[in-house]
Formats: sequence, C-alpha cells, structure tokens
Amino acid sequence: MIGSAGKGLQRNTRGCKADKAEGVIFLNSFATESVRSFGFPSLISPRLHIHMLIPMVSEAFRWPGSSLFDRLFTSPNSIFSPQSAPAHDIFRLAMFTLAVTGAVFVIVSSLLIYAILRYRERSGKDADREPPQIYGSNQIELAWTVIPVLIVVVLFLSTARVIFVVEHAPRPKHALTVQVIGHQFWWEFRYPQYGIVTANELHVPVSTDPQHPLPAYLTLATADVDHSFWVPRLAGKTDLIANKVNSTWIQPEATGLYL
Repeated sequence: MIGSAGKGLQRNTRGCKADKAEGVIFLNSFATESVRSFGFPSLISPRLHIHMLIPMVSEAFRWPGSSLFDRLFTSPNSIFSPQSAPAHDIFRLAMFTLAVTGAVFVIVSSLLIYAILRYRERSGKDADREPPQIYGSNQIELAWTVIPVLIVVVLFLSTARVIFVVEHAPRPKHALTVQVIGHQFWWEFRYPQYGIVTANELHVPVSTDPQHPLPAYLTLATADVDHSFWVPRLAGKTDLIANKVNSTWIQPEATGLYL
C-alpha cells in the first residue's frame, strides 16, 4: 500500500506472488475473489486502491438493495462521481455536451410533434384539399445550416481544450510512475521507483493538498492483444495497443477502492 506519507504497511500476501514483498506495495487476492463473487470466474479486472491507511468499499456496489442514487453516485465505478483531476474535466465536458445535445433533442422533438399534430390528415370538407405549396424560406434554411455548424464548433473546441489540459498537464518531479502491462487475462503493475511488481491491484497515494499534488503517471503497454484501461472515477479510457506505449495519469482526491 501507499499511504499519504509513502510508507509501506504490512498485509497478508497468502495465495499471491510478487517479485519483491517489501517497501510500499503488498499484493493480496481480493481482486480475483471479488470478480468471481459476481459470477465472472474467467474475468480478472484491475482493482485500484487509493488510501491513507484502510481501503473503503462502497456498500452501494456490494448490496443489490441499495438506492439508485447510491448506485449512480457512490459505487466504485460510477462515472457521475469523479474523484480525480482528469475525471473532473471529463465529467464537466460530458455534462456540457449532454446539456447541449439534450436541448437540441427537446427542440427538434417539439417541432416534430407540433408538425405531426398541426398538419395531420383531417376528415371533412378539407380532407381532399392539397395544402399550399411553398418553395421554401431562405431564413429558415440558413438557420438550420448555421446553428448546427456553430454547435459542432463549440463542442469541438470544448473537447479539444479538455484533451489539451489532460494530456499536457505539468508533471511534478515527485510523481509516482507505474508501468501497466495488459495480459490475457490479468493486469501487471510495475513500480520502477520501488522495484516492485503486483498483479490486478494498483495502489497509489491520495492527493489531498492542491498546492502539493501527488499524481500517478501510468505507462500502458500490452503483452499480447489490445486491452482497454479505464477507471471511470479517476480518468478516461485509454487503449493498450500492440507495439505502442500509451500513457495516462490520475490524481485521486479521496481514499477508497475504484473499479
């Protein structure tokens, strides 16, 4: 484990292997057992622990009887409860995009419903009368061309700004470096600063001081096929592609277990 002071805590490593069981990382078999308990015995996914002393697991994720609010906003894999600097930027962009596209949907749907009801087929003396034939309106055609273009430009610029902020964030000298290697079907985590290797569980320090952030930078590579590394509450999804090394970073703000 990595605490806020960067000191190691002893843990039970029964049933697990690590290249070096000293320093700051200790591996256990919680990842494999927790996945199997959900009925996926052949699937092993990474577990990421952010902690000072003791990892915390969301009760909303464990118990089916929890409320919908808890499942959406407090579960370890909720996209609606960001707990890291990159995740906050991505969340704000997602909500902005949802608001813009939601407004477009409401306006277009309202106009469609109005047209269906207003110009529906009628019975009586006007049933066979052909409606007035109108060539068109330059103003309307200009509006439904310019407005969508402006919406796309705004969304493009907003997305480009977030991508630039996340990918080009300054890296502190004391940042933790972790090498992530995807295997079929498990994850390998290497800590070159400590000479430690673990499997399926990634332990990183929590960053509670905005003046002295503690980000963790991950280099992502694959040992076989393509993989995707995604911890929704901490950062966006990054693919692991053969013969290419990608990278991402996280800066957790709260202790816990994230899936």
